[in-house]
Amino acid sequence: MNQILGGNKMKGFVLAVLVCCFSWTAWSQVKIDPSLAGFVRGETGHAYVKVLVLMEYIPMEATPTIYNRQEVVDYLKYQSRGAWSYINNHLGDNEPTVNNHLQPLYLFWLNQSFSANSTPEGIQILARTPGIKKIYADHSIEYQDPIAGRWAQPNFPGLENDLPYNFKAIGLDRLMAELPEVNGQGVLMGSIDTGVDATHPDLQGKVPLFFDSQNGQVTEPFDMQFHGTHTIGTMIGTRETGIGIAPNAQLIAAGGLQWEGQVRAMEWMLNPDGNDQTMNDMPRVVNNSWNSRAAPDQEFHYRAISAWEAAGILPVFSAGNSGRSGPRSITPPKEHPATLAVGNLQQDGTINESSSIGPAVFEGNDIQKPEISAPGTDIKSTMPGNQYGELTGTSMAAPHVSAVAALVFQVAPNLTPADVKSLLIRTVTPHNQIGALDGVGNWNPKYGYGKLNAYNAVRSALEMARSGNLTMSFNAVLPRQMQIGPRLSSQEVLEMATPRLHQVLNMPKRFEGRTWLTLDQIYSM
Repeated sequence: MNQILGGNKMKGFVLAVLVCCFSWTAWSQVKIDPSLAGFVRGETGHAYVKVLVLMEYIPMEATPTIYNRQEVVDYLKYQSRGAWSYINNHLGDNEPTVNNHLQPLYLFWLNQSFSANSTPEGIQILARTPGIKKIYADHSIEYQDPIAGRWAQPNFPGLENDLPYNFKAIGLDRLMAELPEVNGQGVLMGSIDTGVDATHPDLQGKVPLFFDSQNGQVTEPFDMQFHGTHTIGTMIGTRETGIGIAPNAQLIAAGGLQWEGQVRAMEWMLNPDGNDQTMNDMPRVVNNSWNSRAAPDQEFHYRAISAWEAAGILPVFSAGNSGRSGPRSITPPKEHPATLAVGNLQQDGTINESSSIGPAVFEGNDIQKPEISAPGTDIKSTMPGNQYGELTGTSMAAPHVSAVAALVFQVAPNLTPADVKSLLIRTVTPHNQIGALDGVGNWNPKYGYGKLNAYNAVRSALEMARSGNLTMSFNAVLPRQMQIGPRLSSQEVLEMATPRLHQVLNMPKRFEGRTWLTLDQIYSM
């Protein structure tokens, strides 16, 4: 089993005492992914399958400080260590049988889970083991494939009029003219995507670490496709070619094709160099253009996103390219309140019809996603092999928001993820000015609160930094909300976006998906 890094810094942690206090889920209530039902009944012909097991949350009175990465990571590691020790003790009671049917692989402290290769009998053993909550299949991760694309030549803008439309659309042209030193210098970003061709001239020297999540190791960068190279180019490519918004930022990249690889990548983002003592290796913002809709619910990823935000990472996600399906087409897990979901604007400022439409649903309530829209149609950026291409999709829109967040972090590094999310929302160009019919400040299920405005965001952050006003009230800056039936208030959104750490891994019962199966149900089908 993969070892958890870090020493014991939680005073008073006594596993035996805590175990006596746990209220573990009865085995008959352990939730099993319906896609595993045929395998459990022996109908697939496969001897083994990989599963991801979500462990029960361990209540602890000591909680870390929000946005203190080291305290948060230590806290999550101790929770997982205690949960696994309890489960492992029970598995050890029947060791010969377990060894024949269950091979634990990796323990993930990020969301208190572990992976394992299992026979059908192994899943039965897991379902009867105290301390286990849910058993997922190792689902595929879906990347938001562009809806259109073509090869292109780079721009070499000299005069302001030569800048690409997406630069002008977000006010970057004005920012470059007035504050050319605001370029992402000193900010570390992250990307979870298909990888990156870091040898591209626009990207050379800007990707210090790359994590091959399928093999669980840092390697030379590579792109399994082209998607990651394109999104990363929008973030950190050069401005001289009309590509990059934060060209002096550094970026660490990872990717995963399956859930196991994805949680490895997400966990790696919290401690890229593997050294618990270094504090400057965690990215401030991570760009994501993937979804995980194959599973019966999203608690597996919700836990990871909550941990990210609690440690100090702003999670930016593409909203999805399912807009033609109509409302509530935001793809999971970006409905999580801590994420910043981004819609796709066309060159004329109107929303692309493929851009996913809100609201999203979180814990049974409508929640306003997307929050913001940005240029995502015919975006020119880097492609593997020293090439350039124009692609269209919300995947092309999200990097604009991530890169502007990096610019904000450069001028006001003490801002928190919740601060920056709120700031970006507050400084949008209202969508009534870009083709929508709603009034100023209203949320719109297609546009969010409005269009990304890099100039307004950076200027506002500079004013806050100079005045020392670095703690913002979410209620004070969030635009007026549109009535859309059951909804979350801005205060409720803030509370979930900055969760109390003892609640990070403790999802409420009402969150449970309706399509889960128990072992008894599988055999009675």
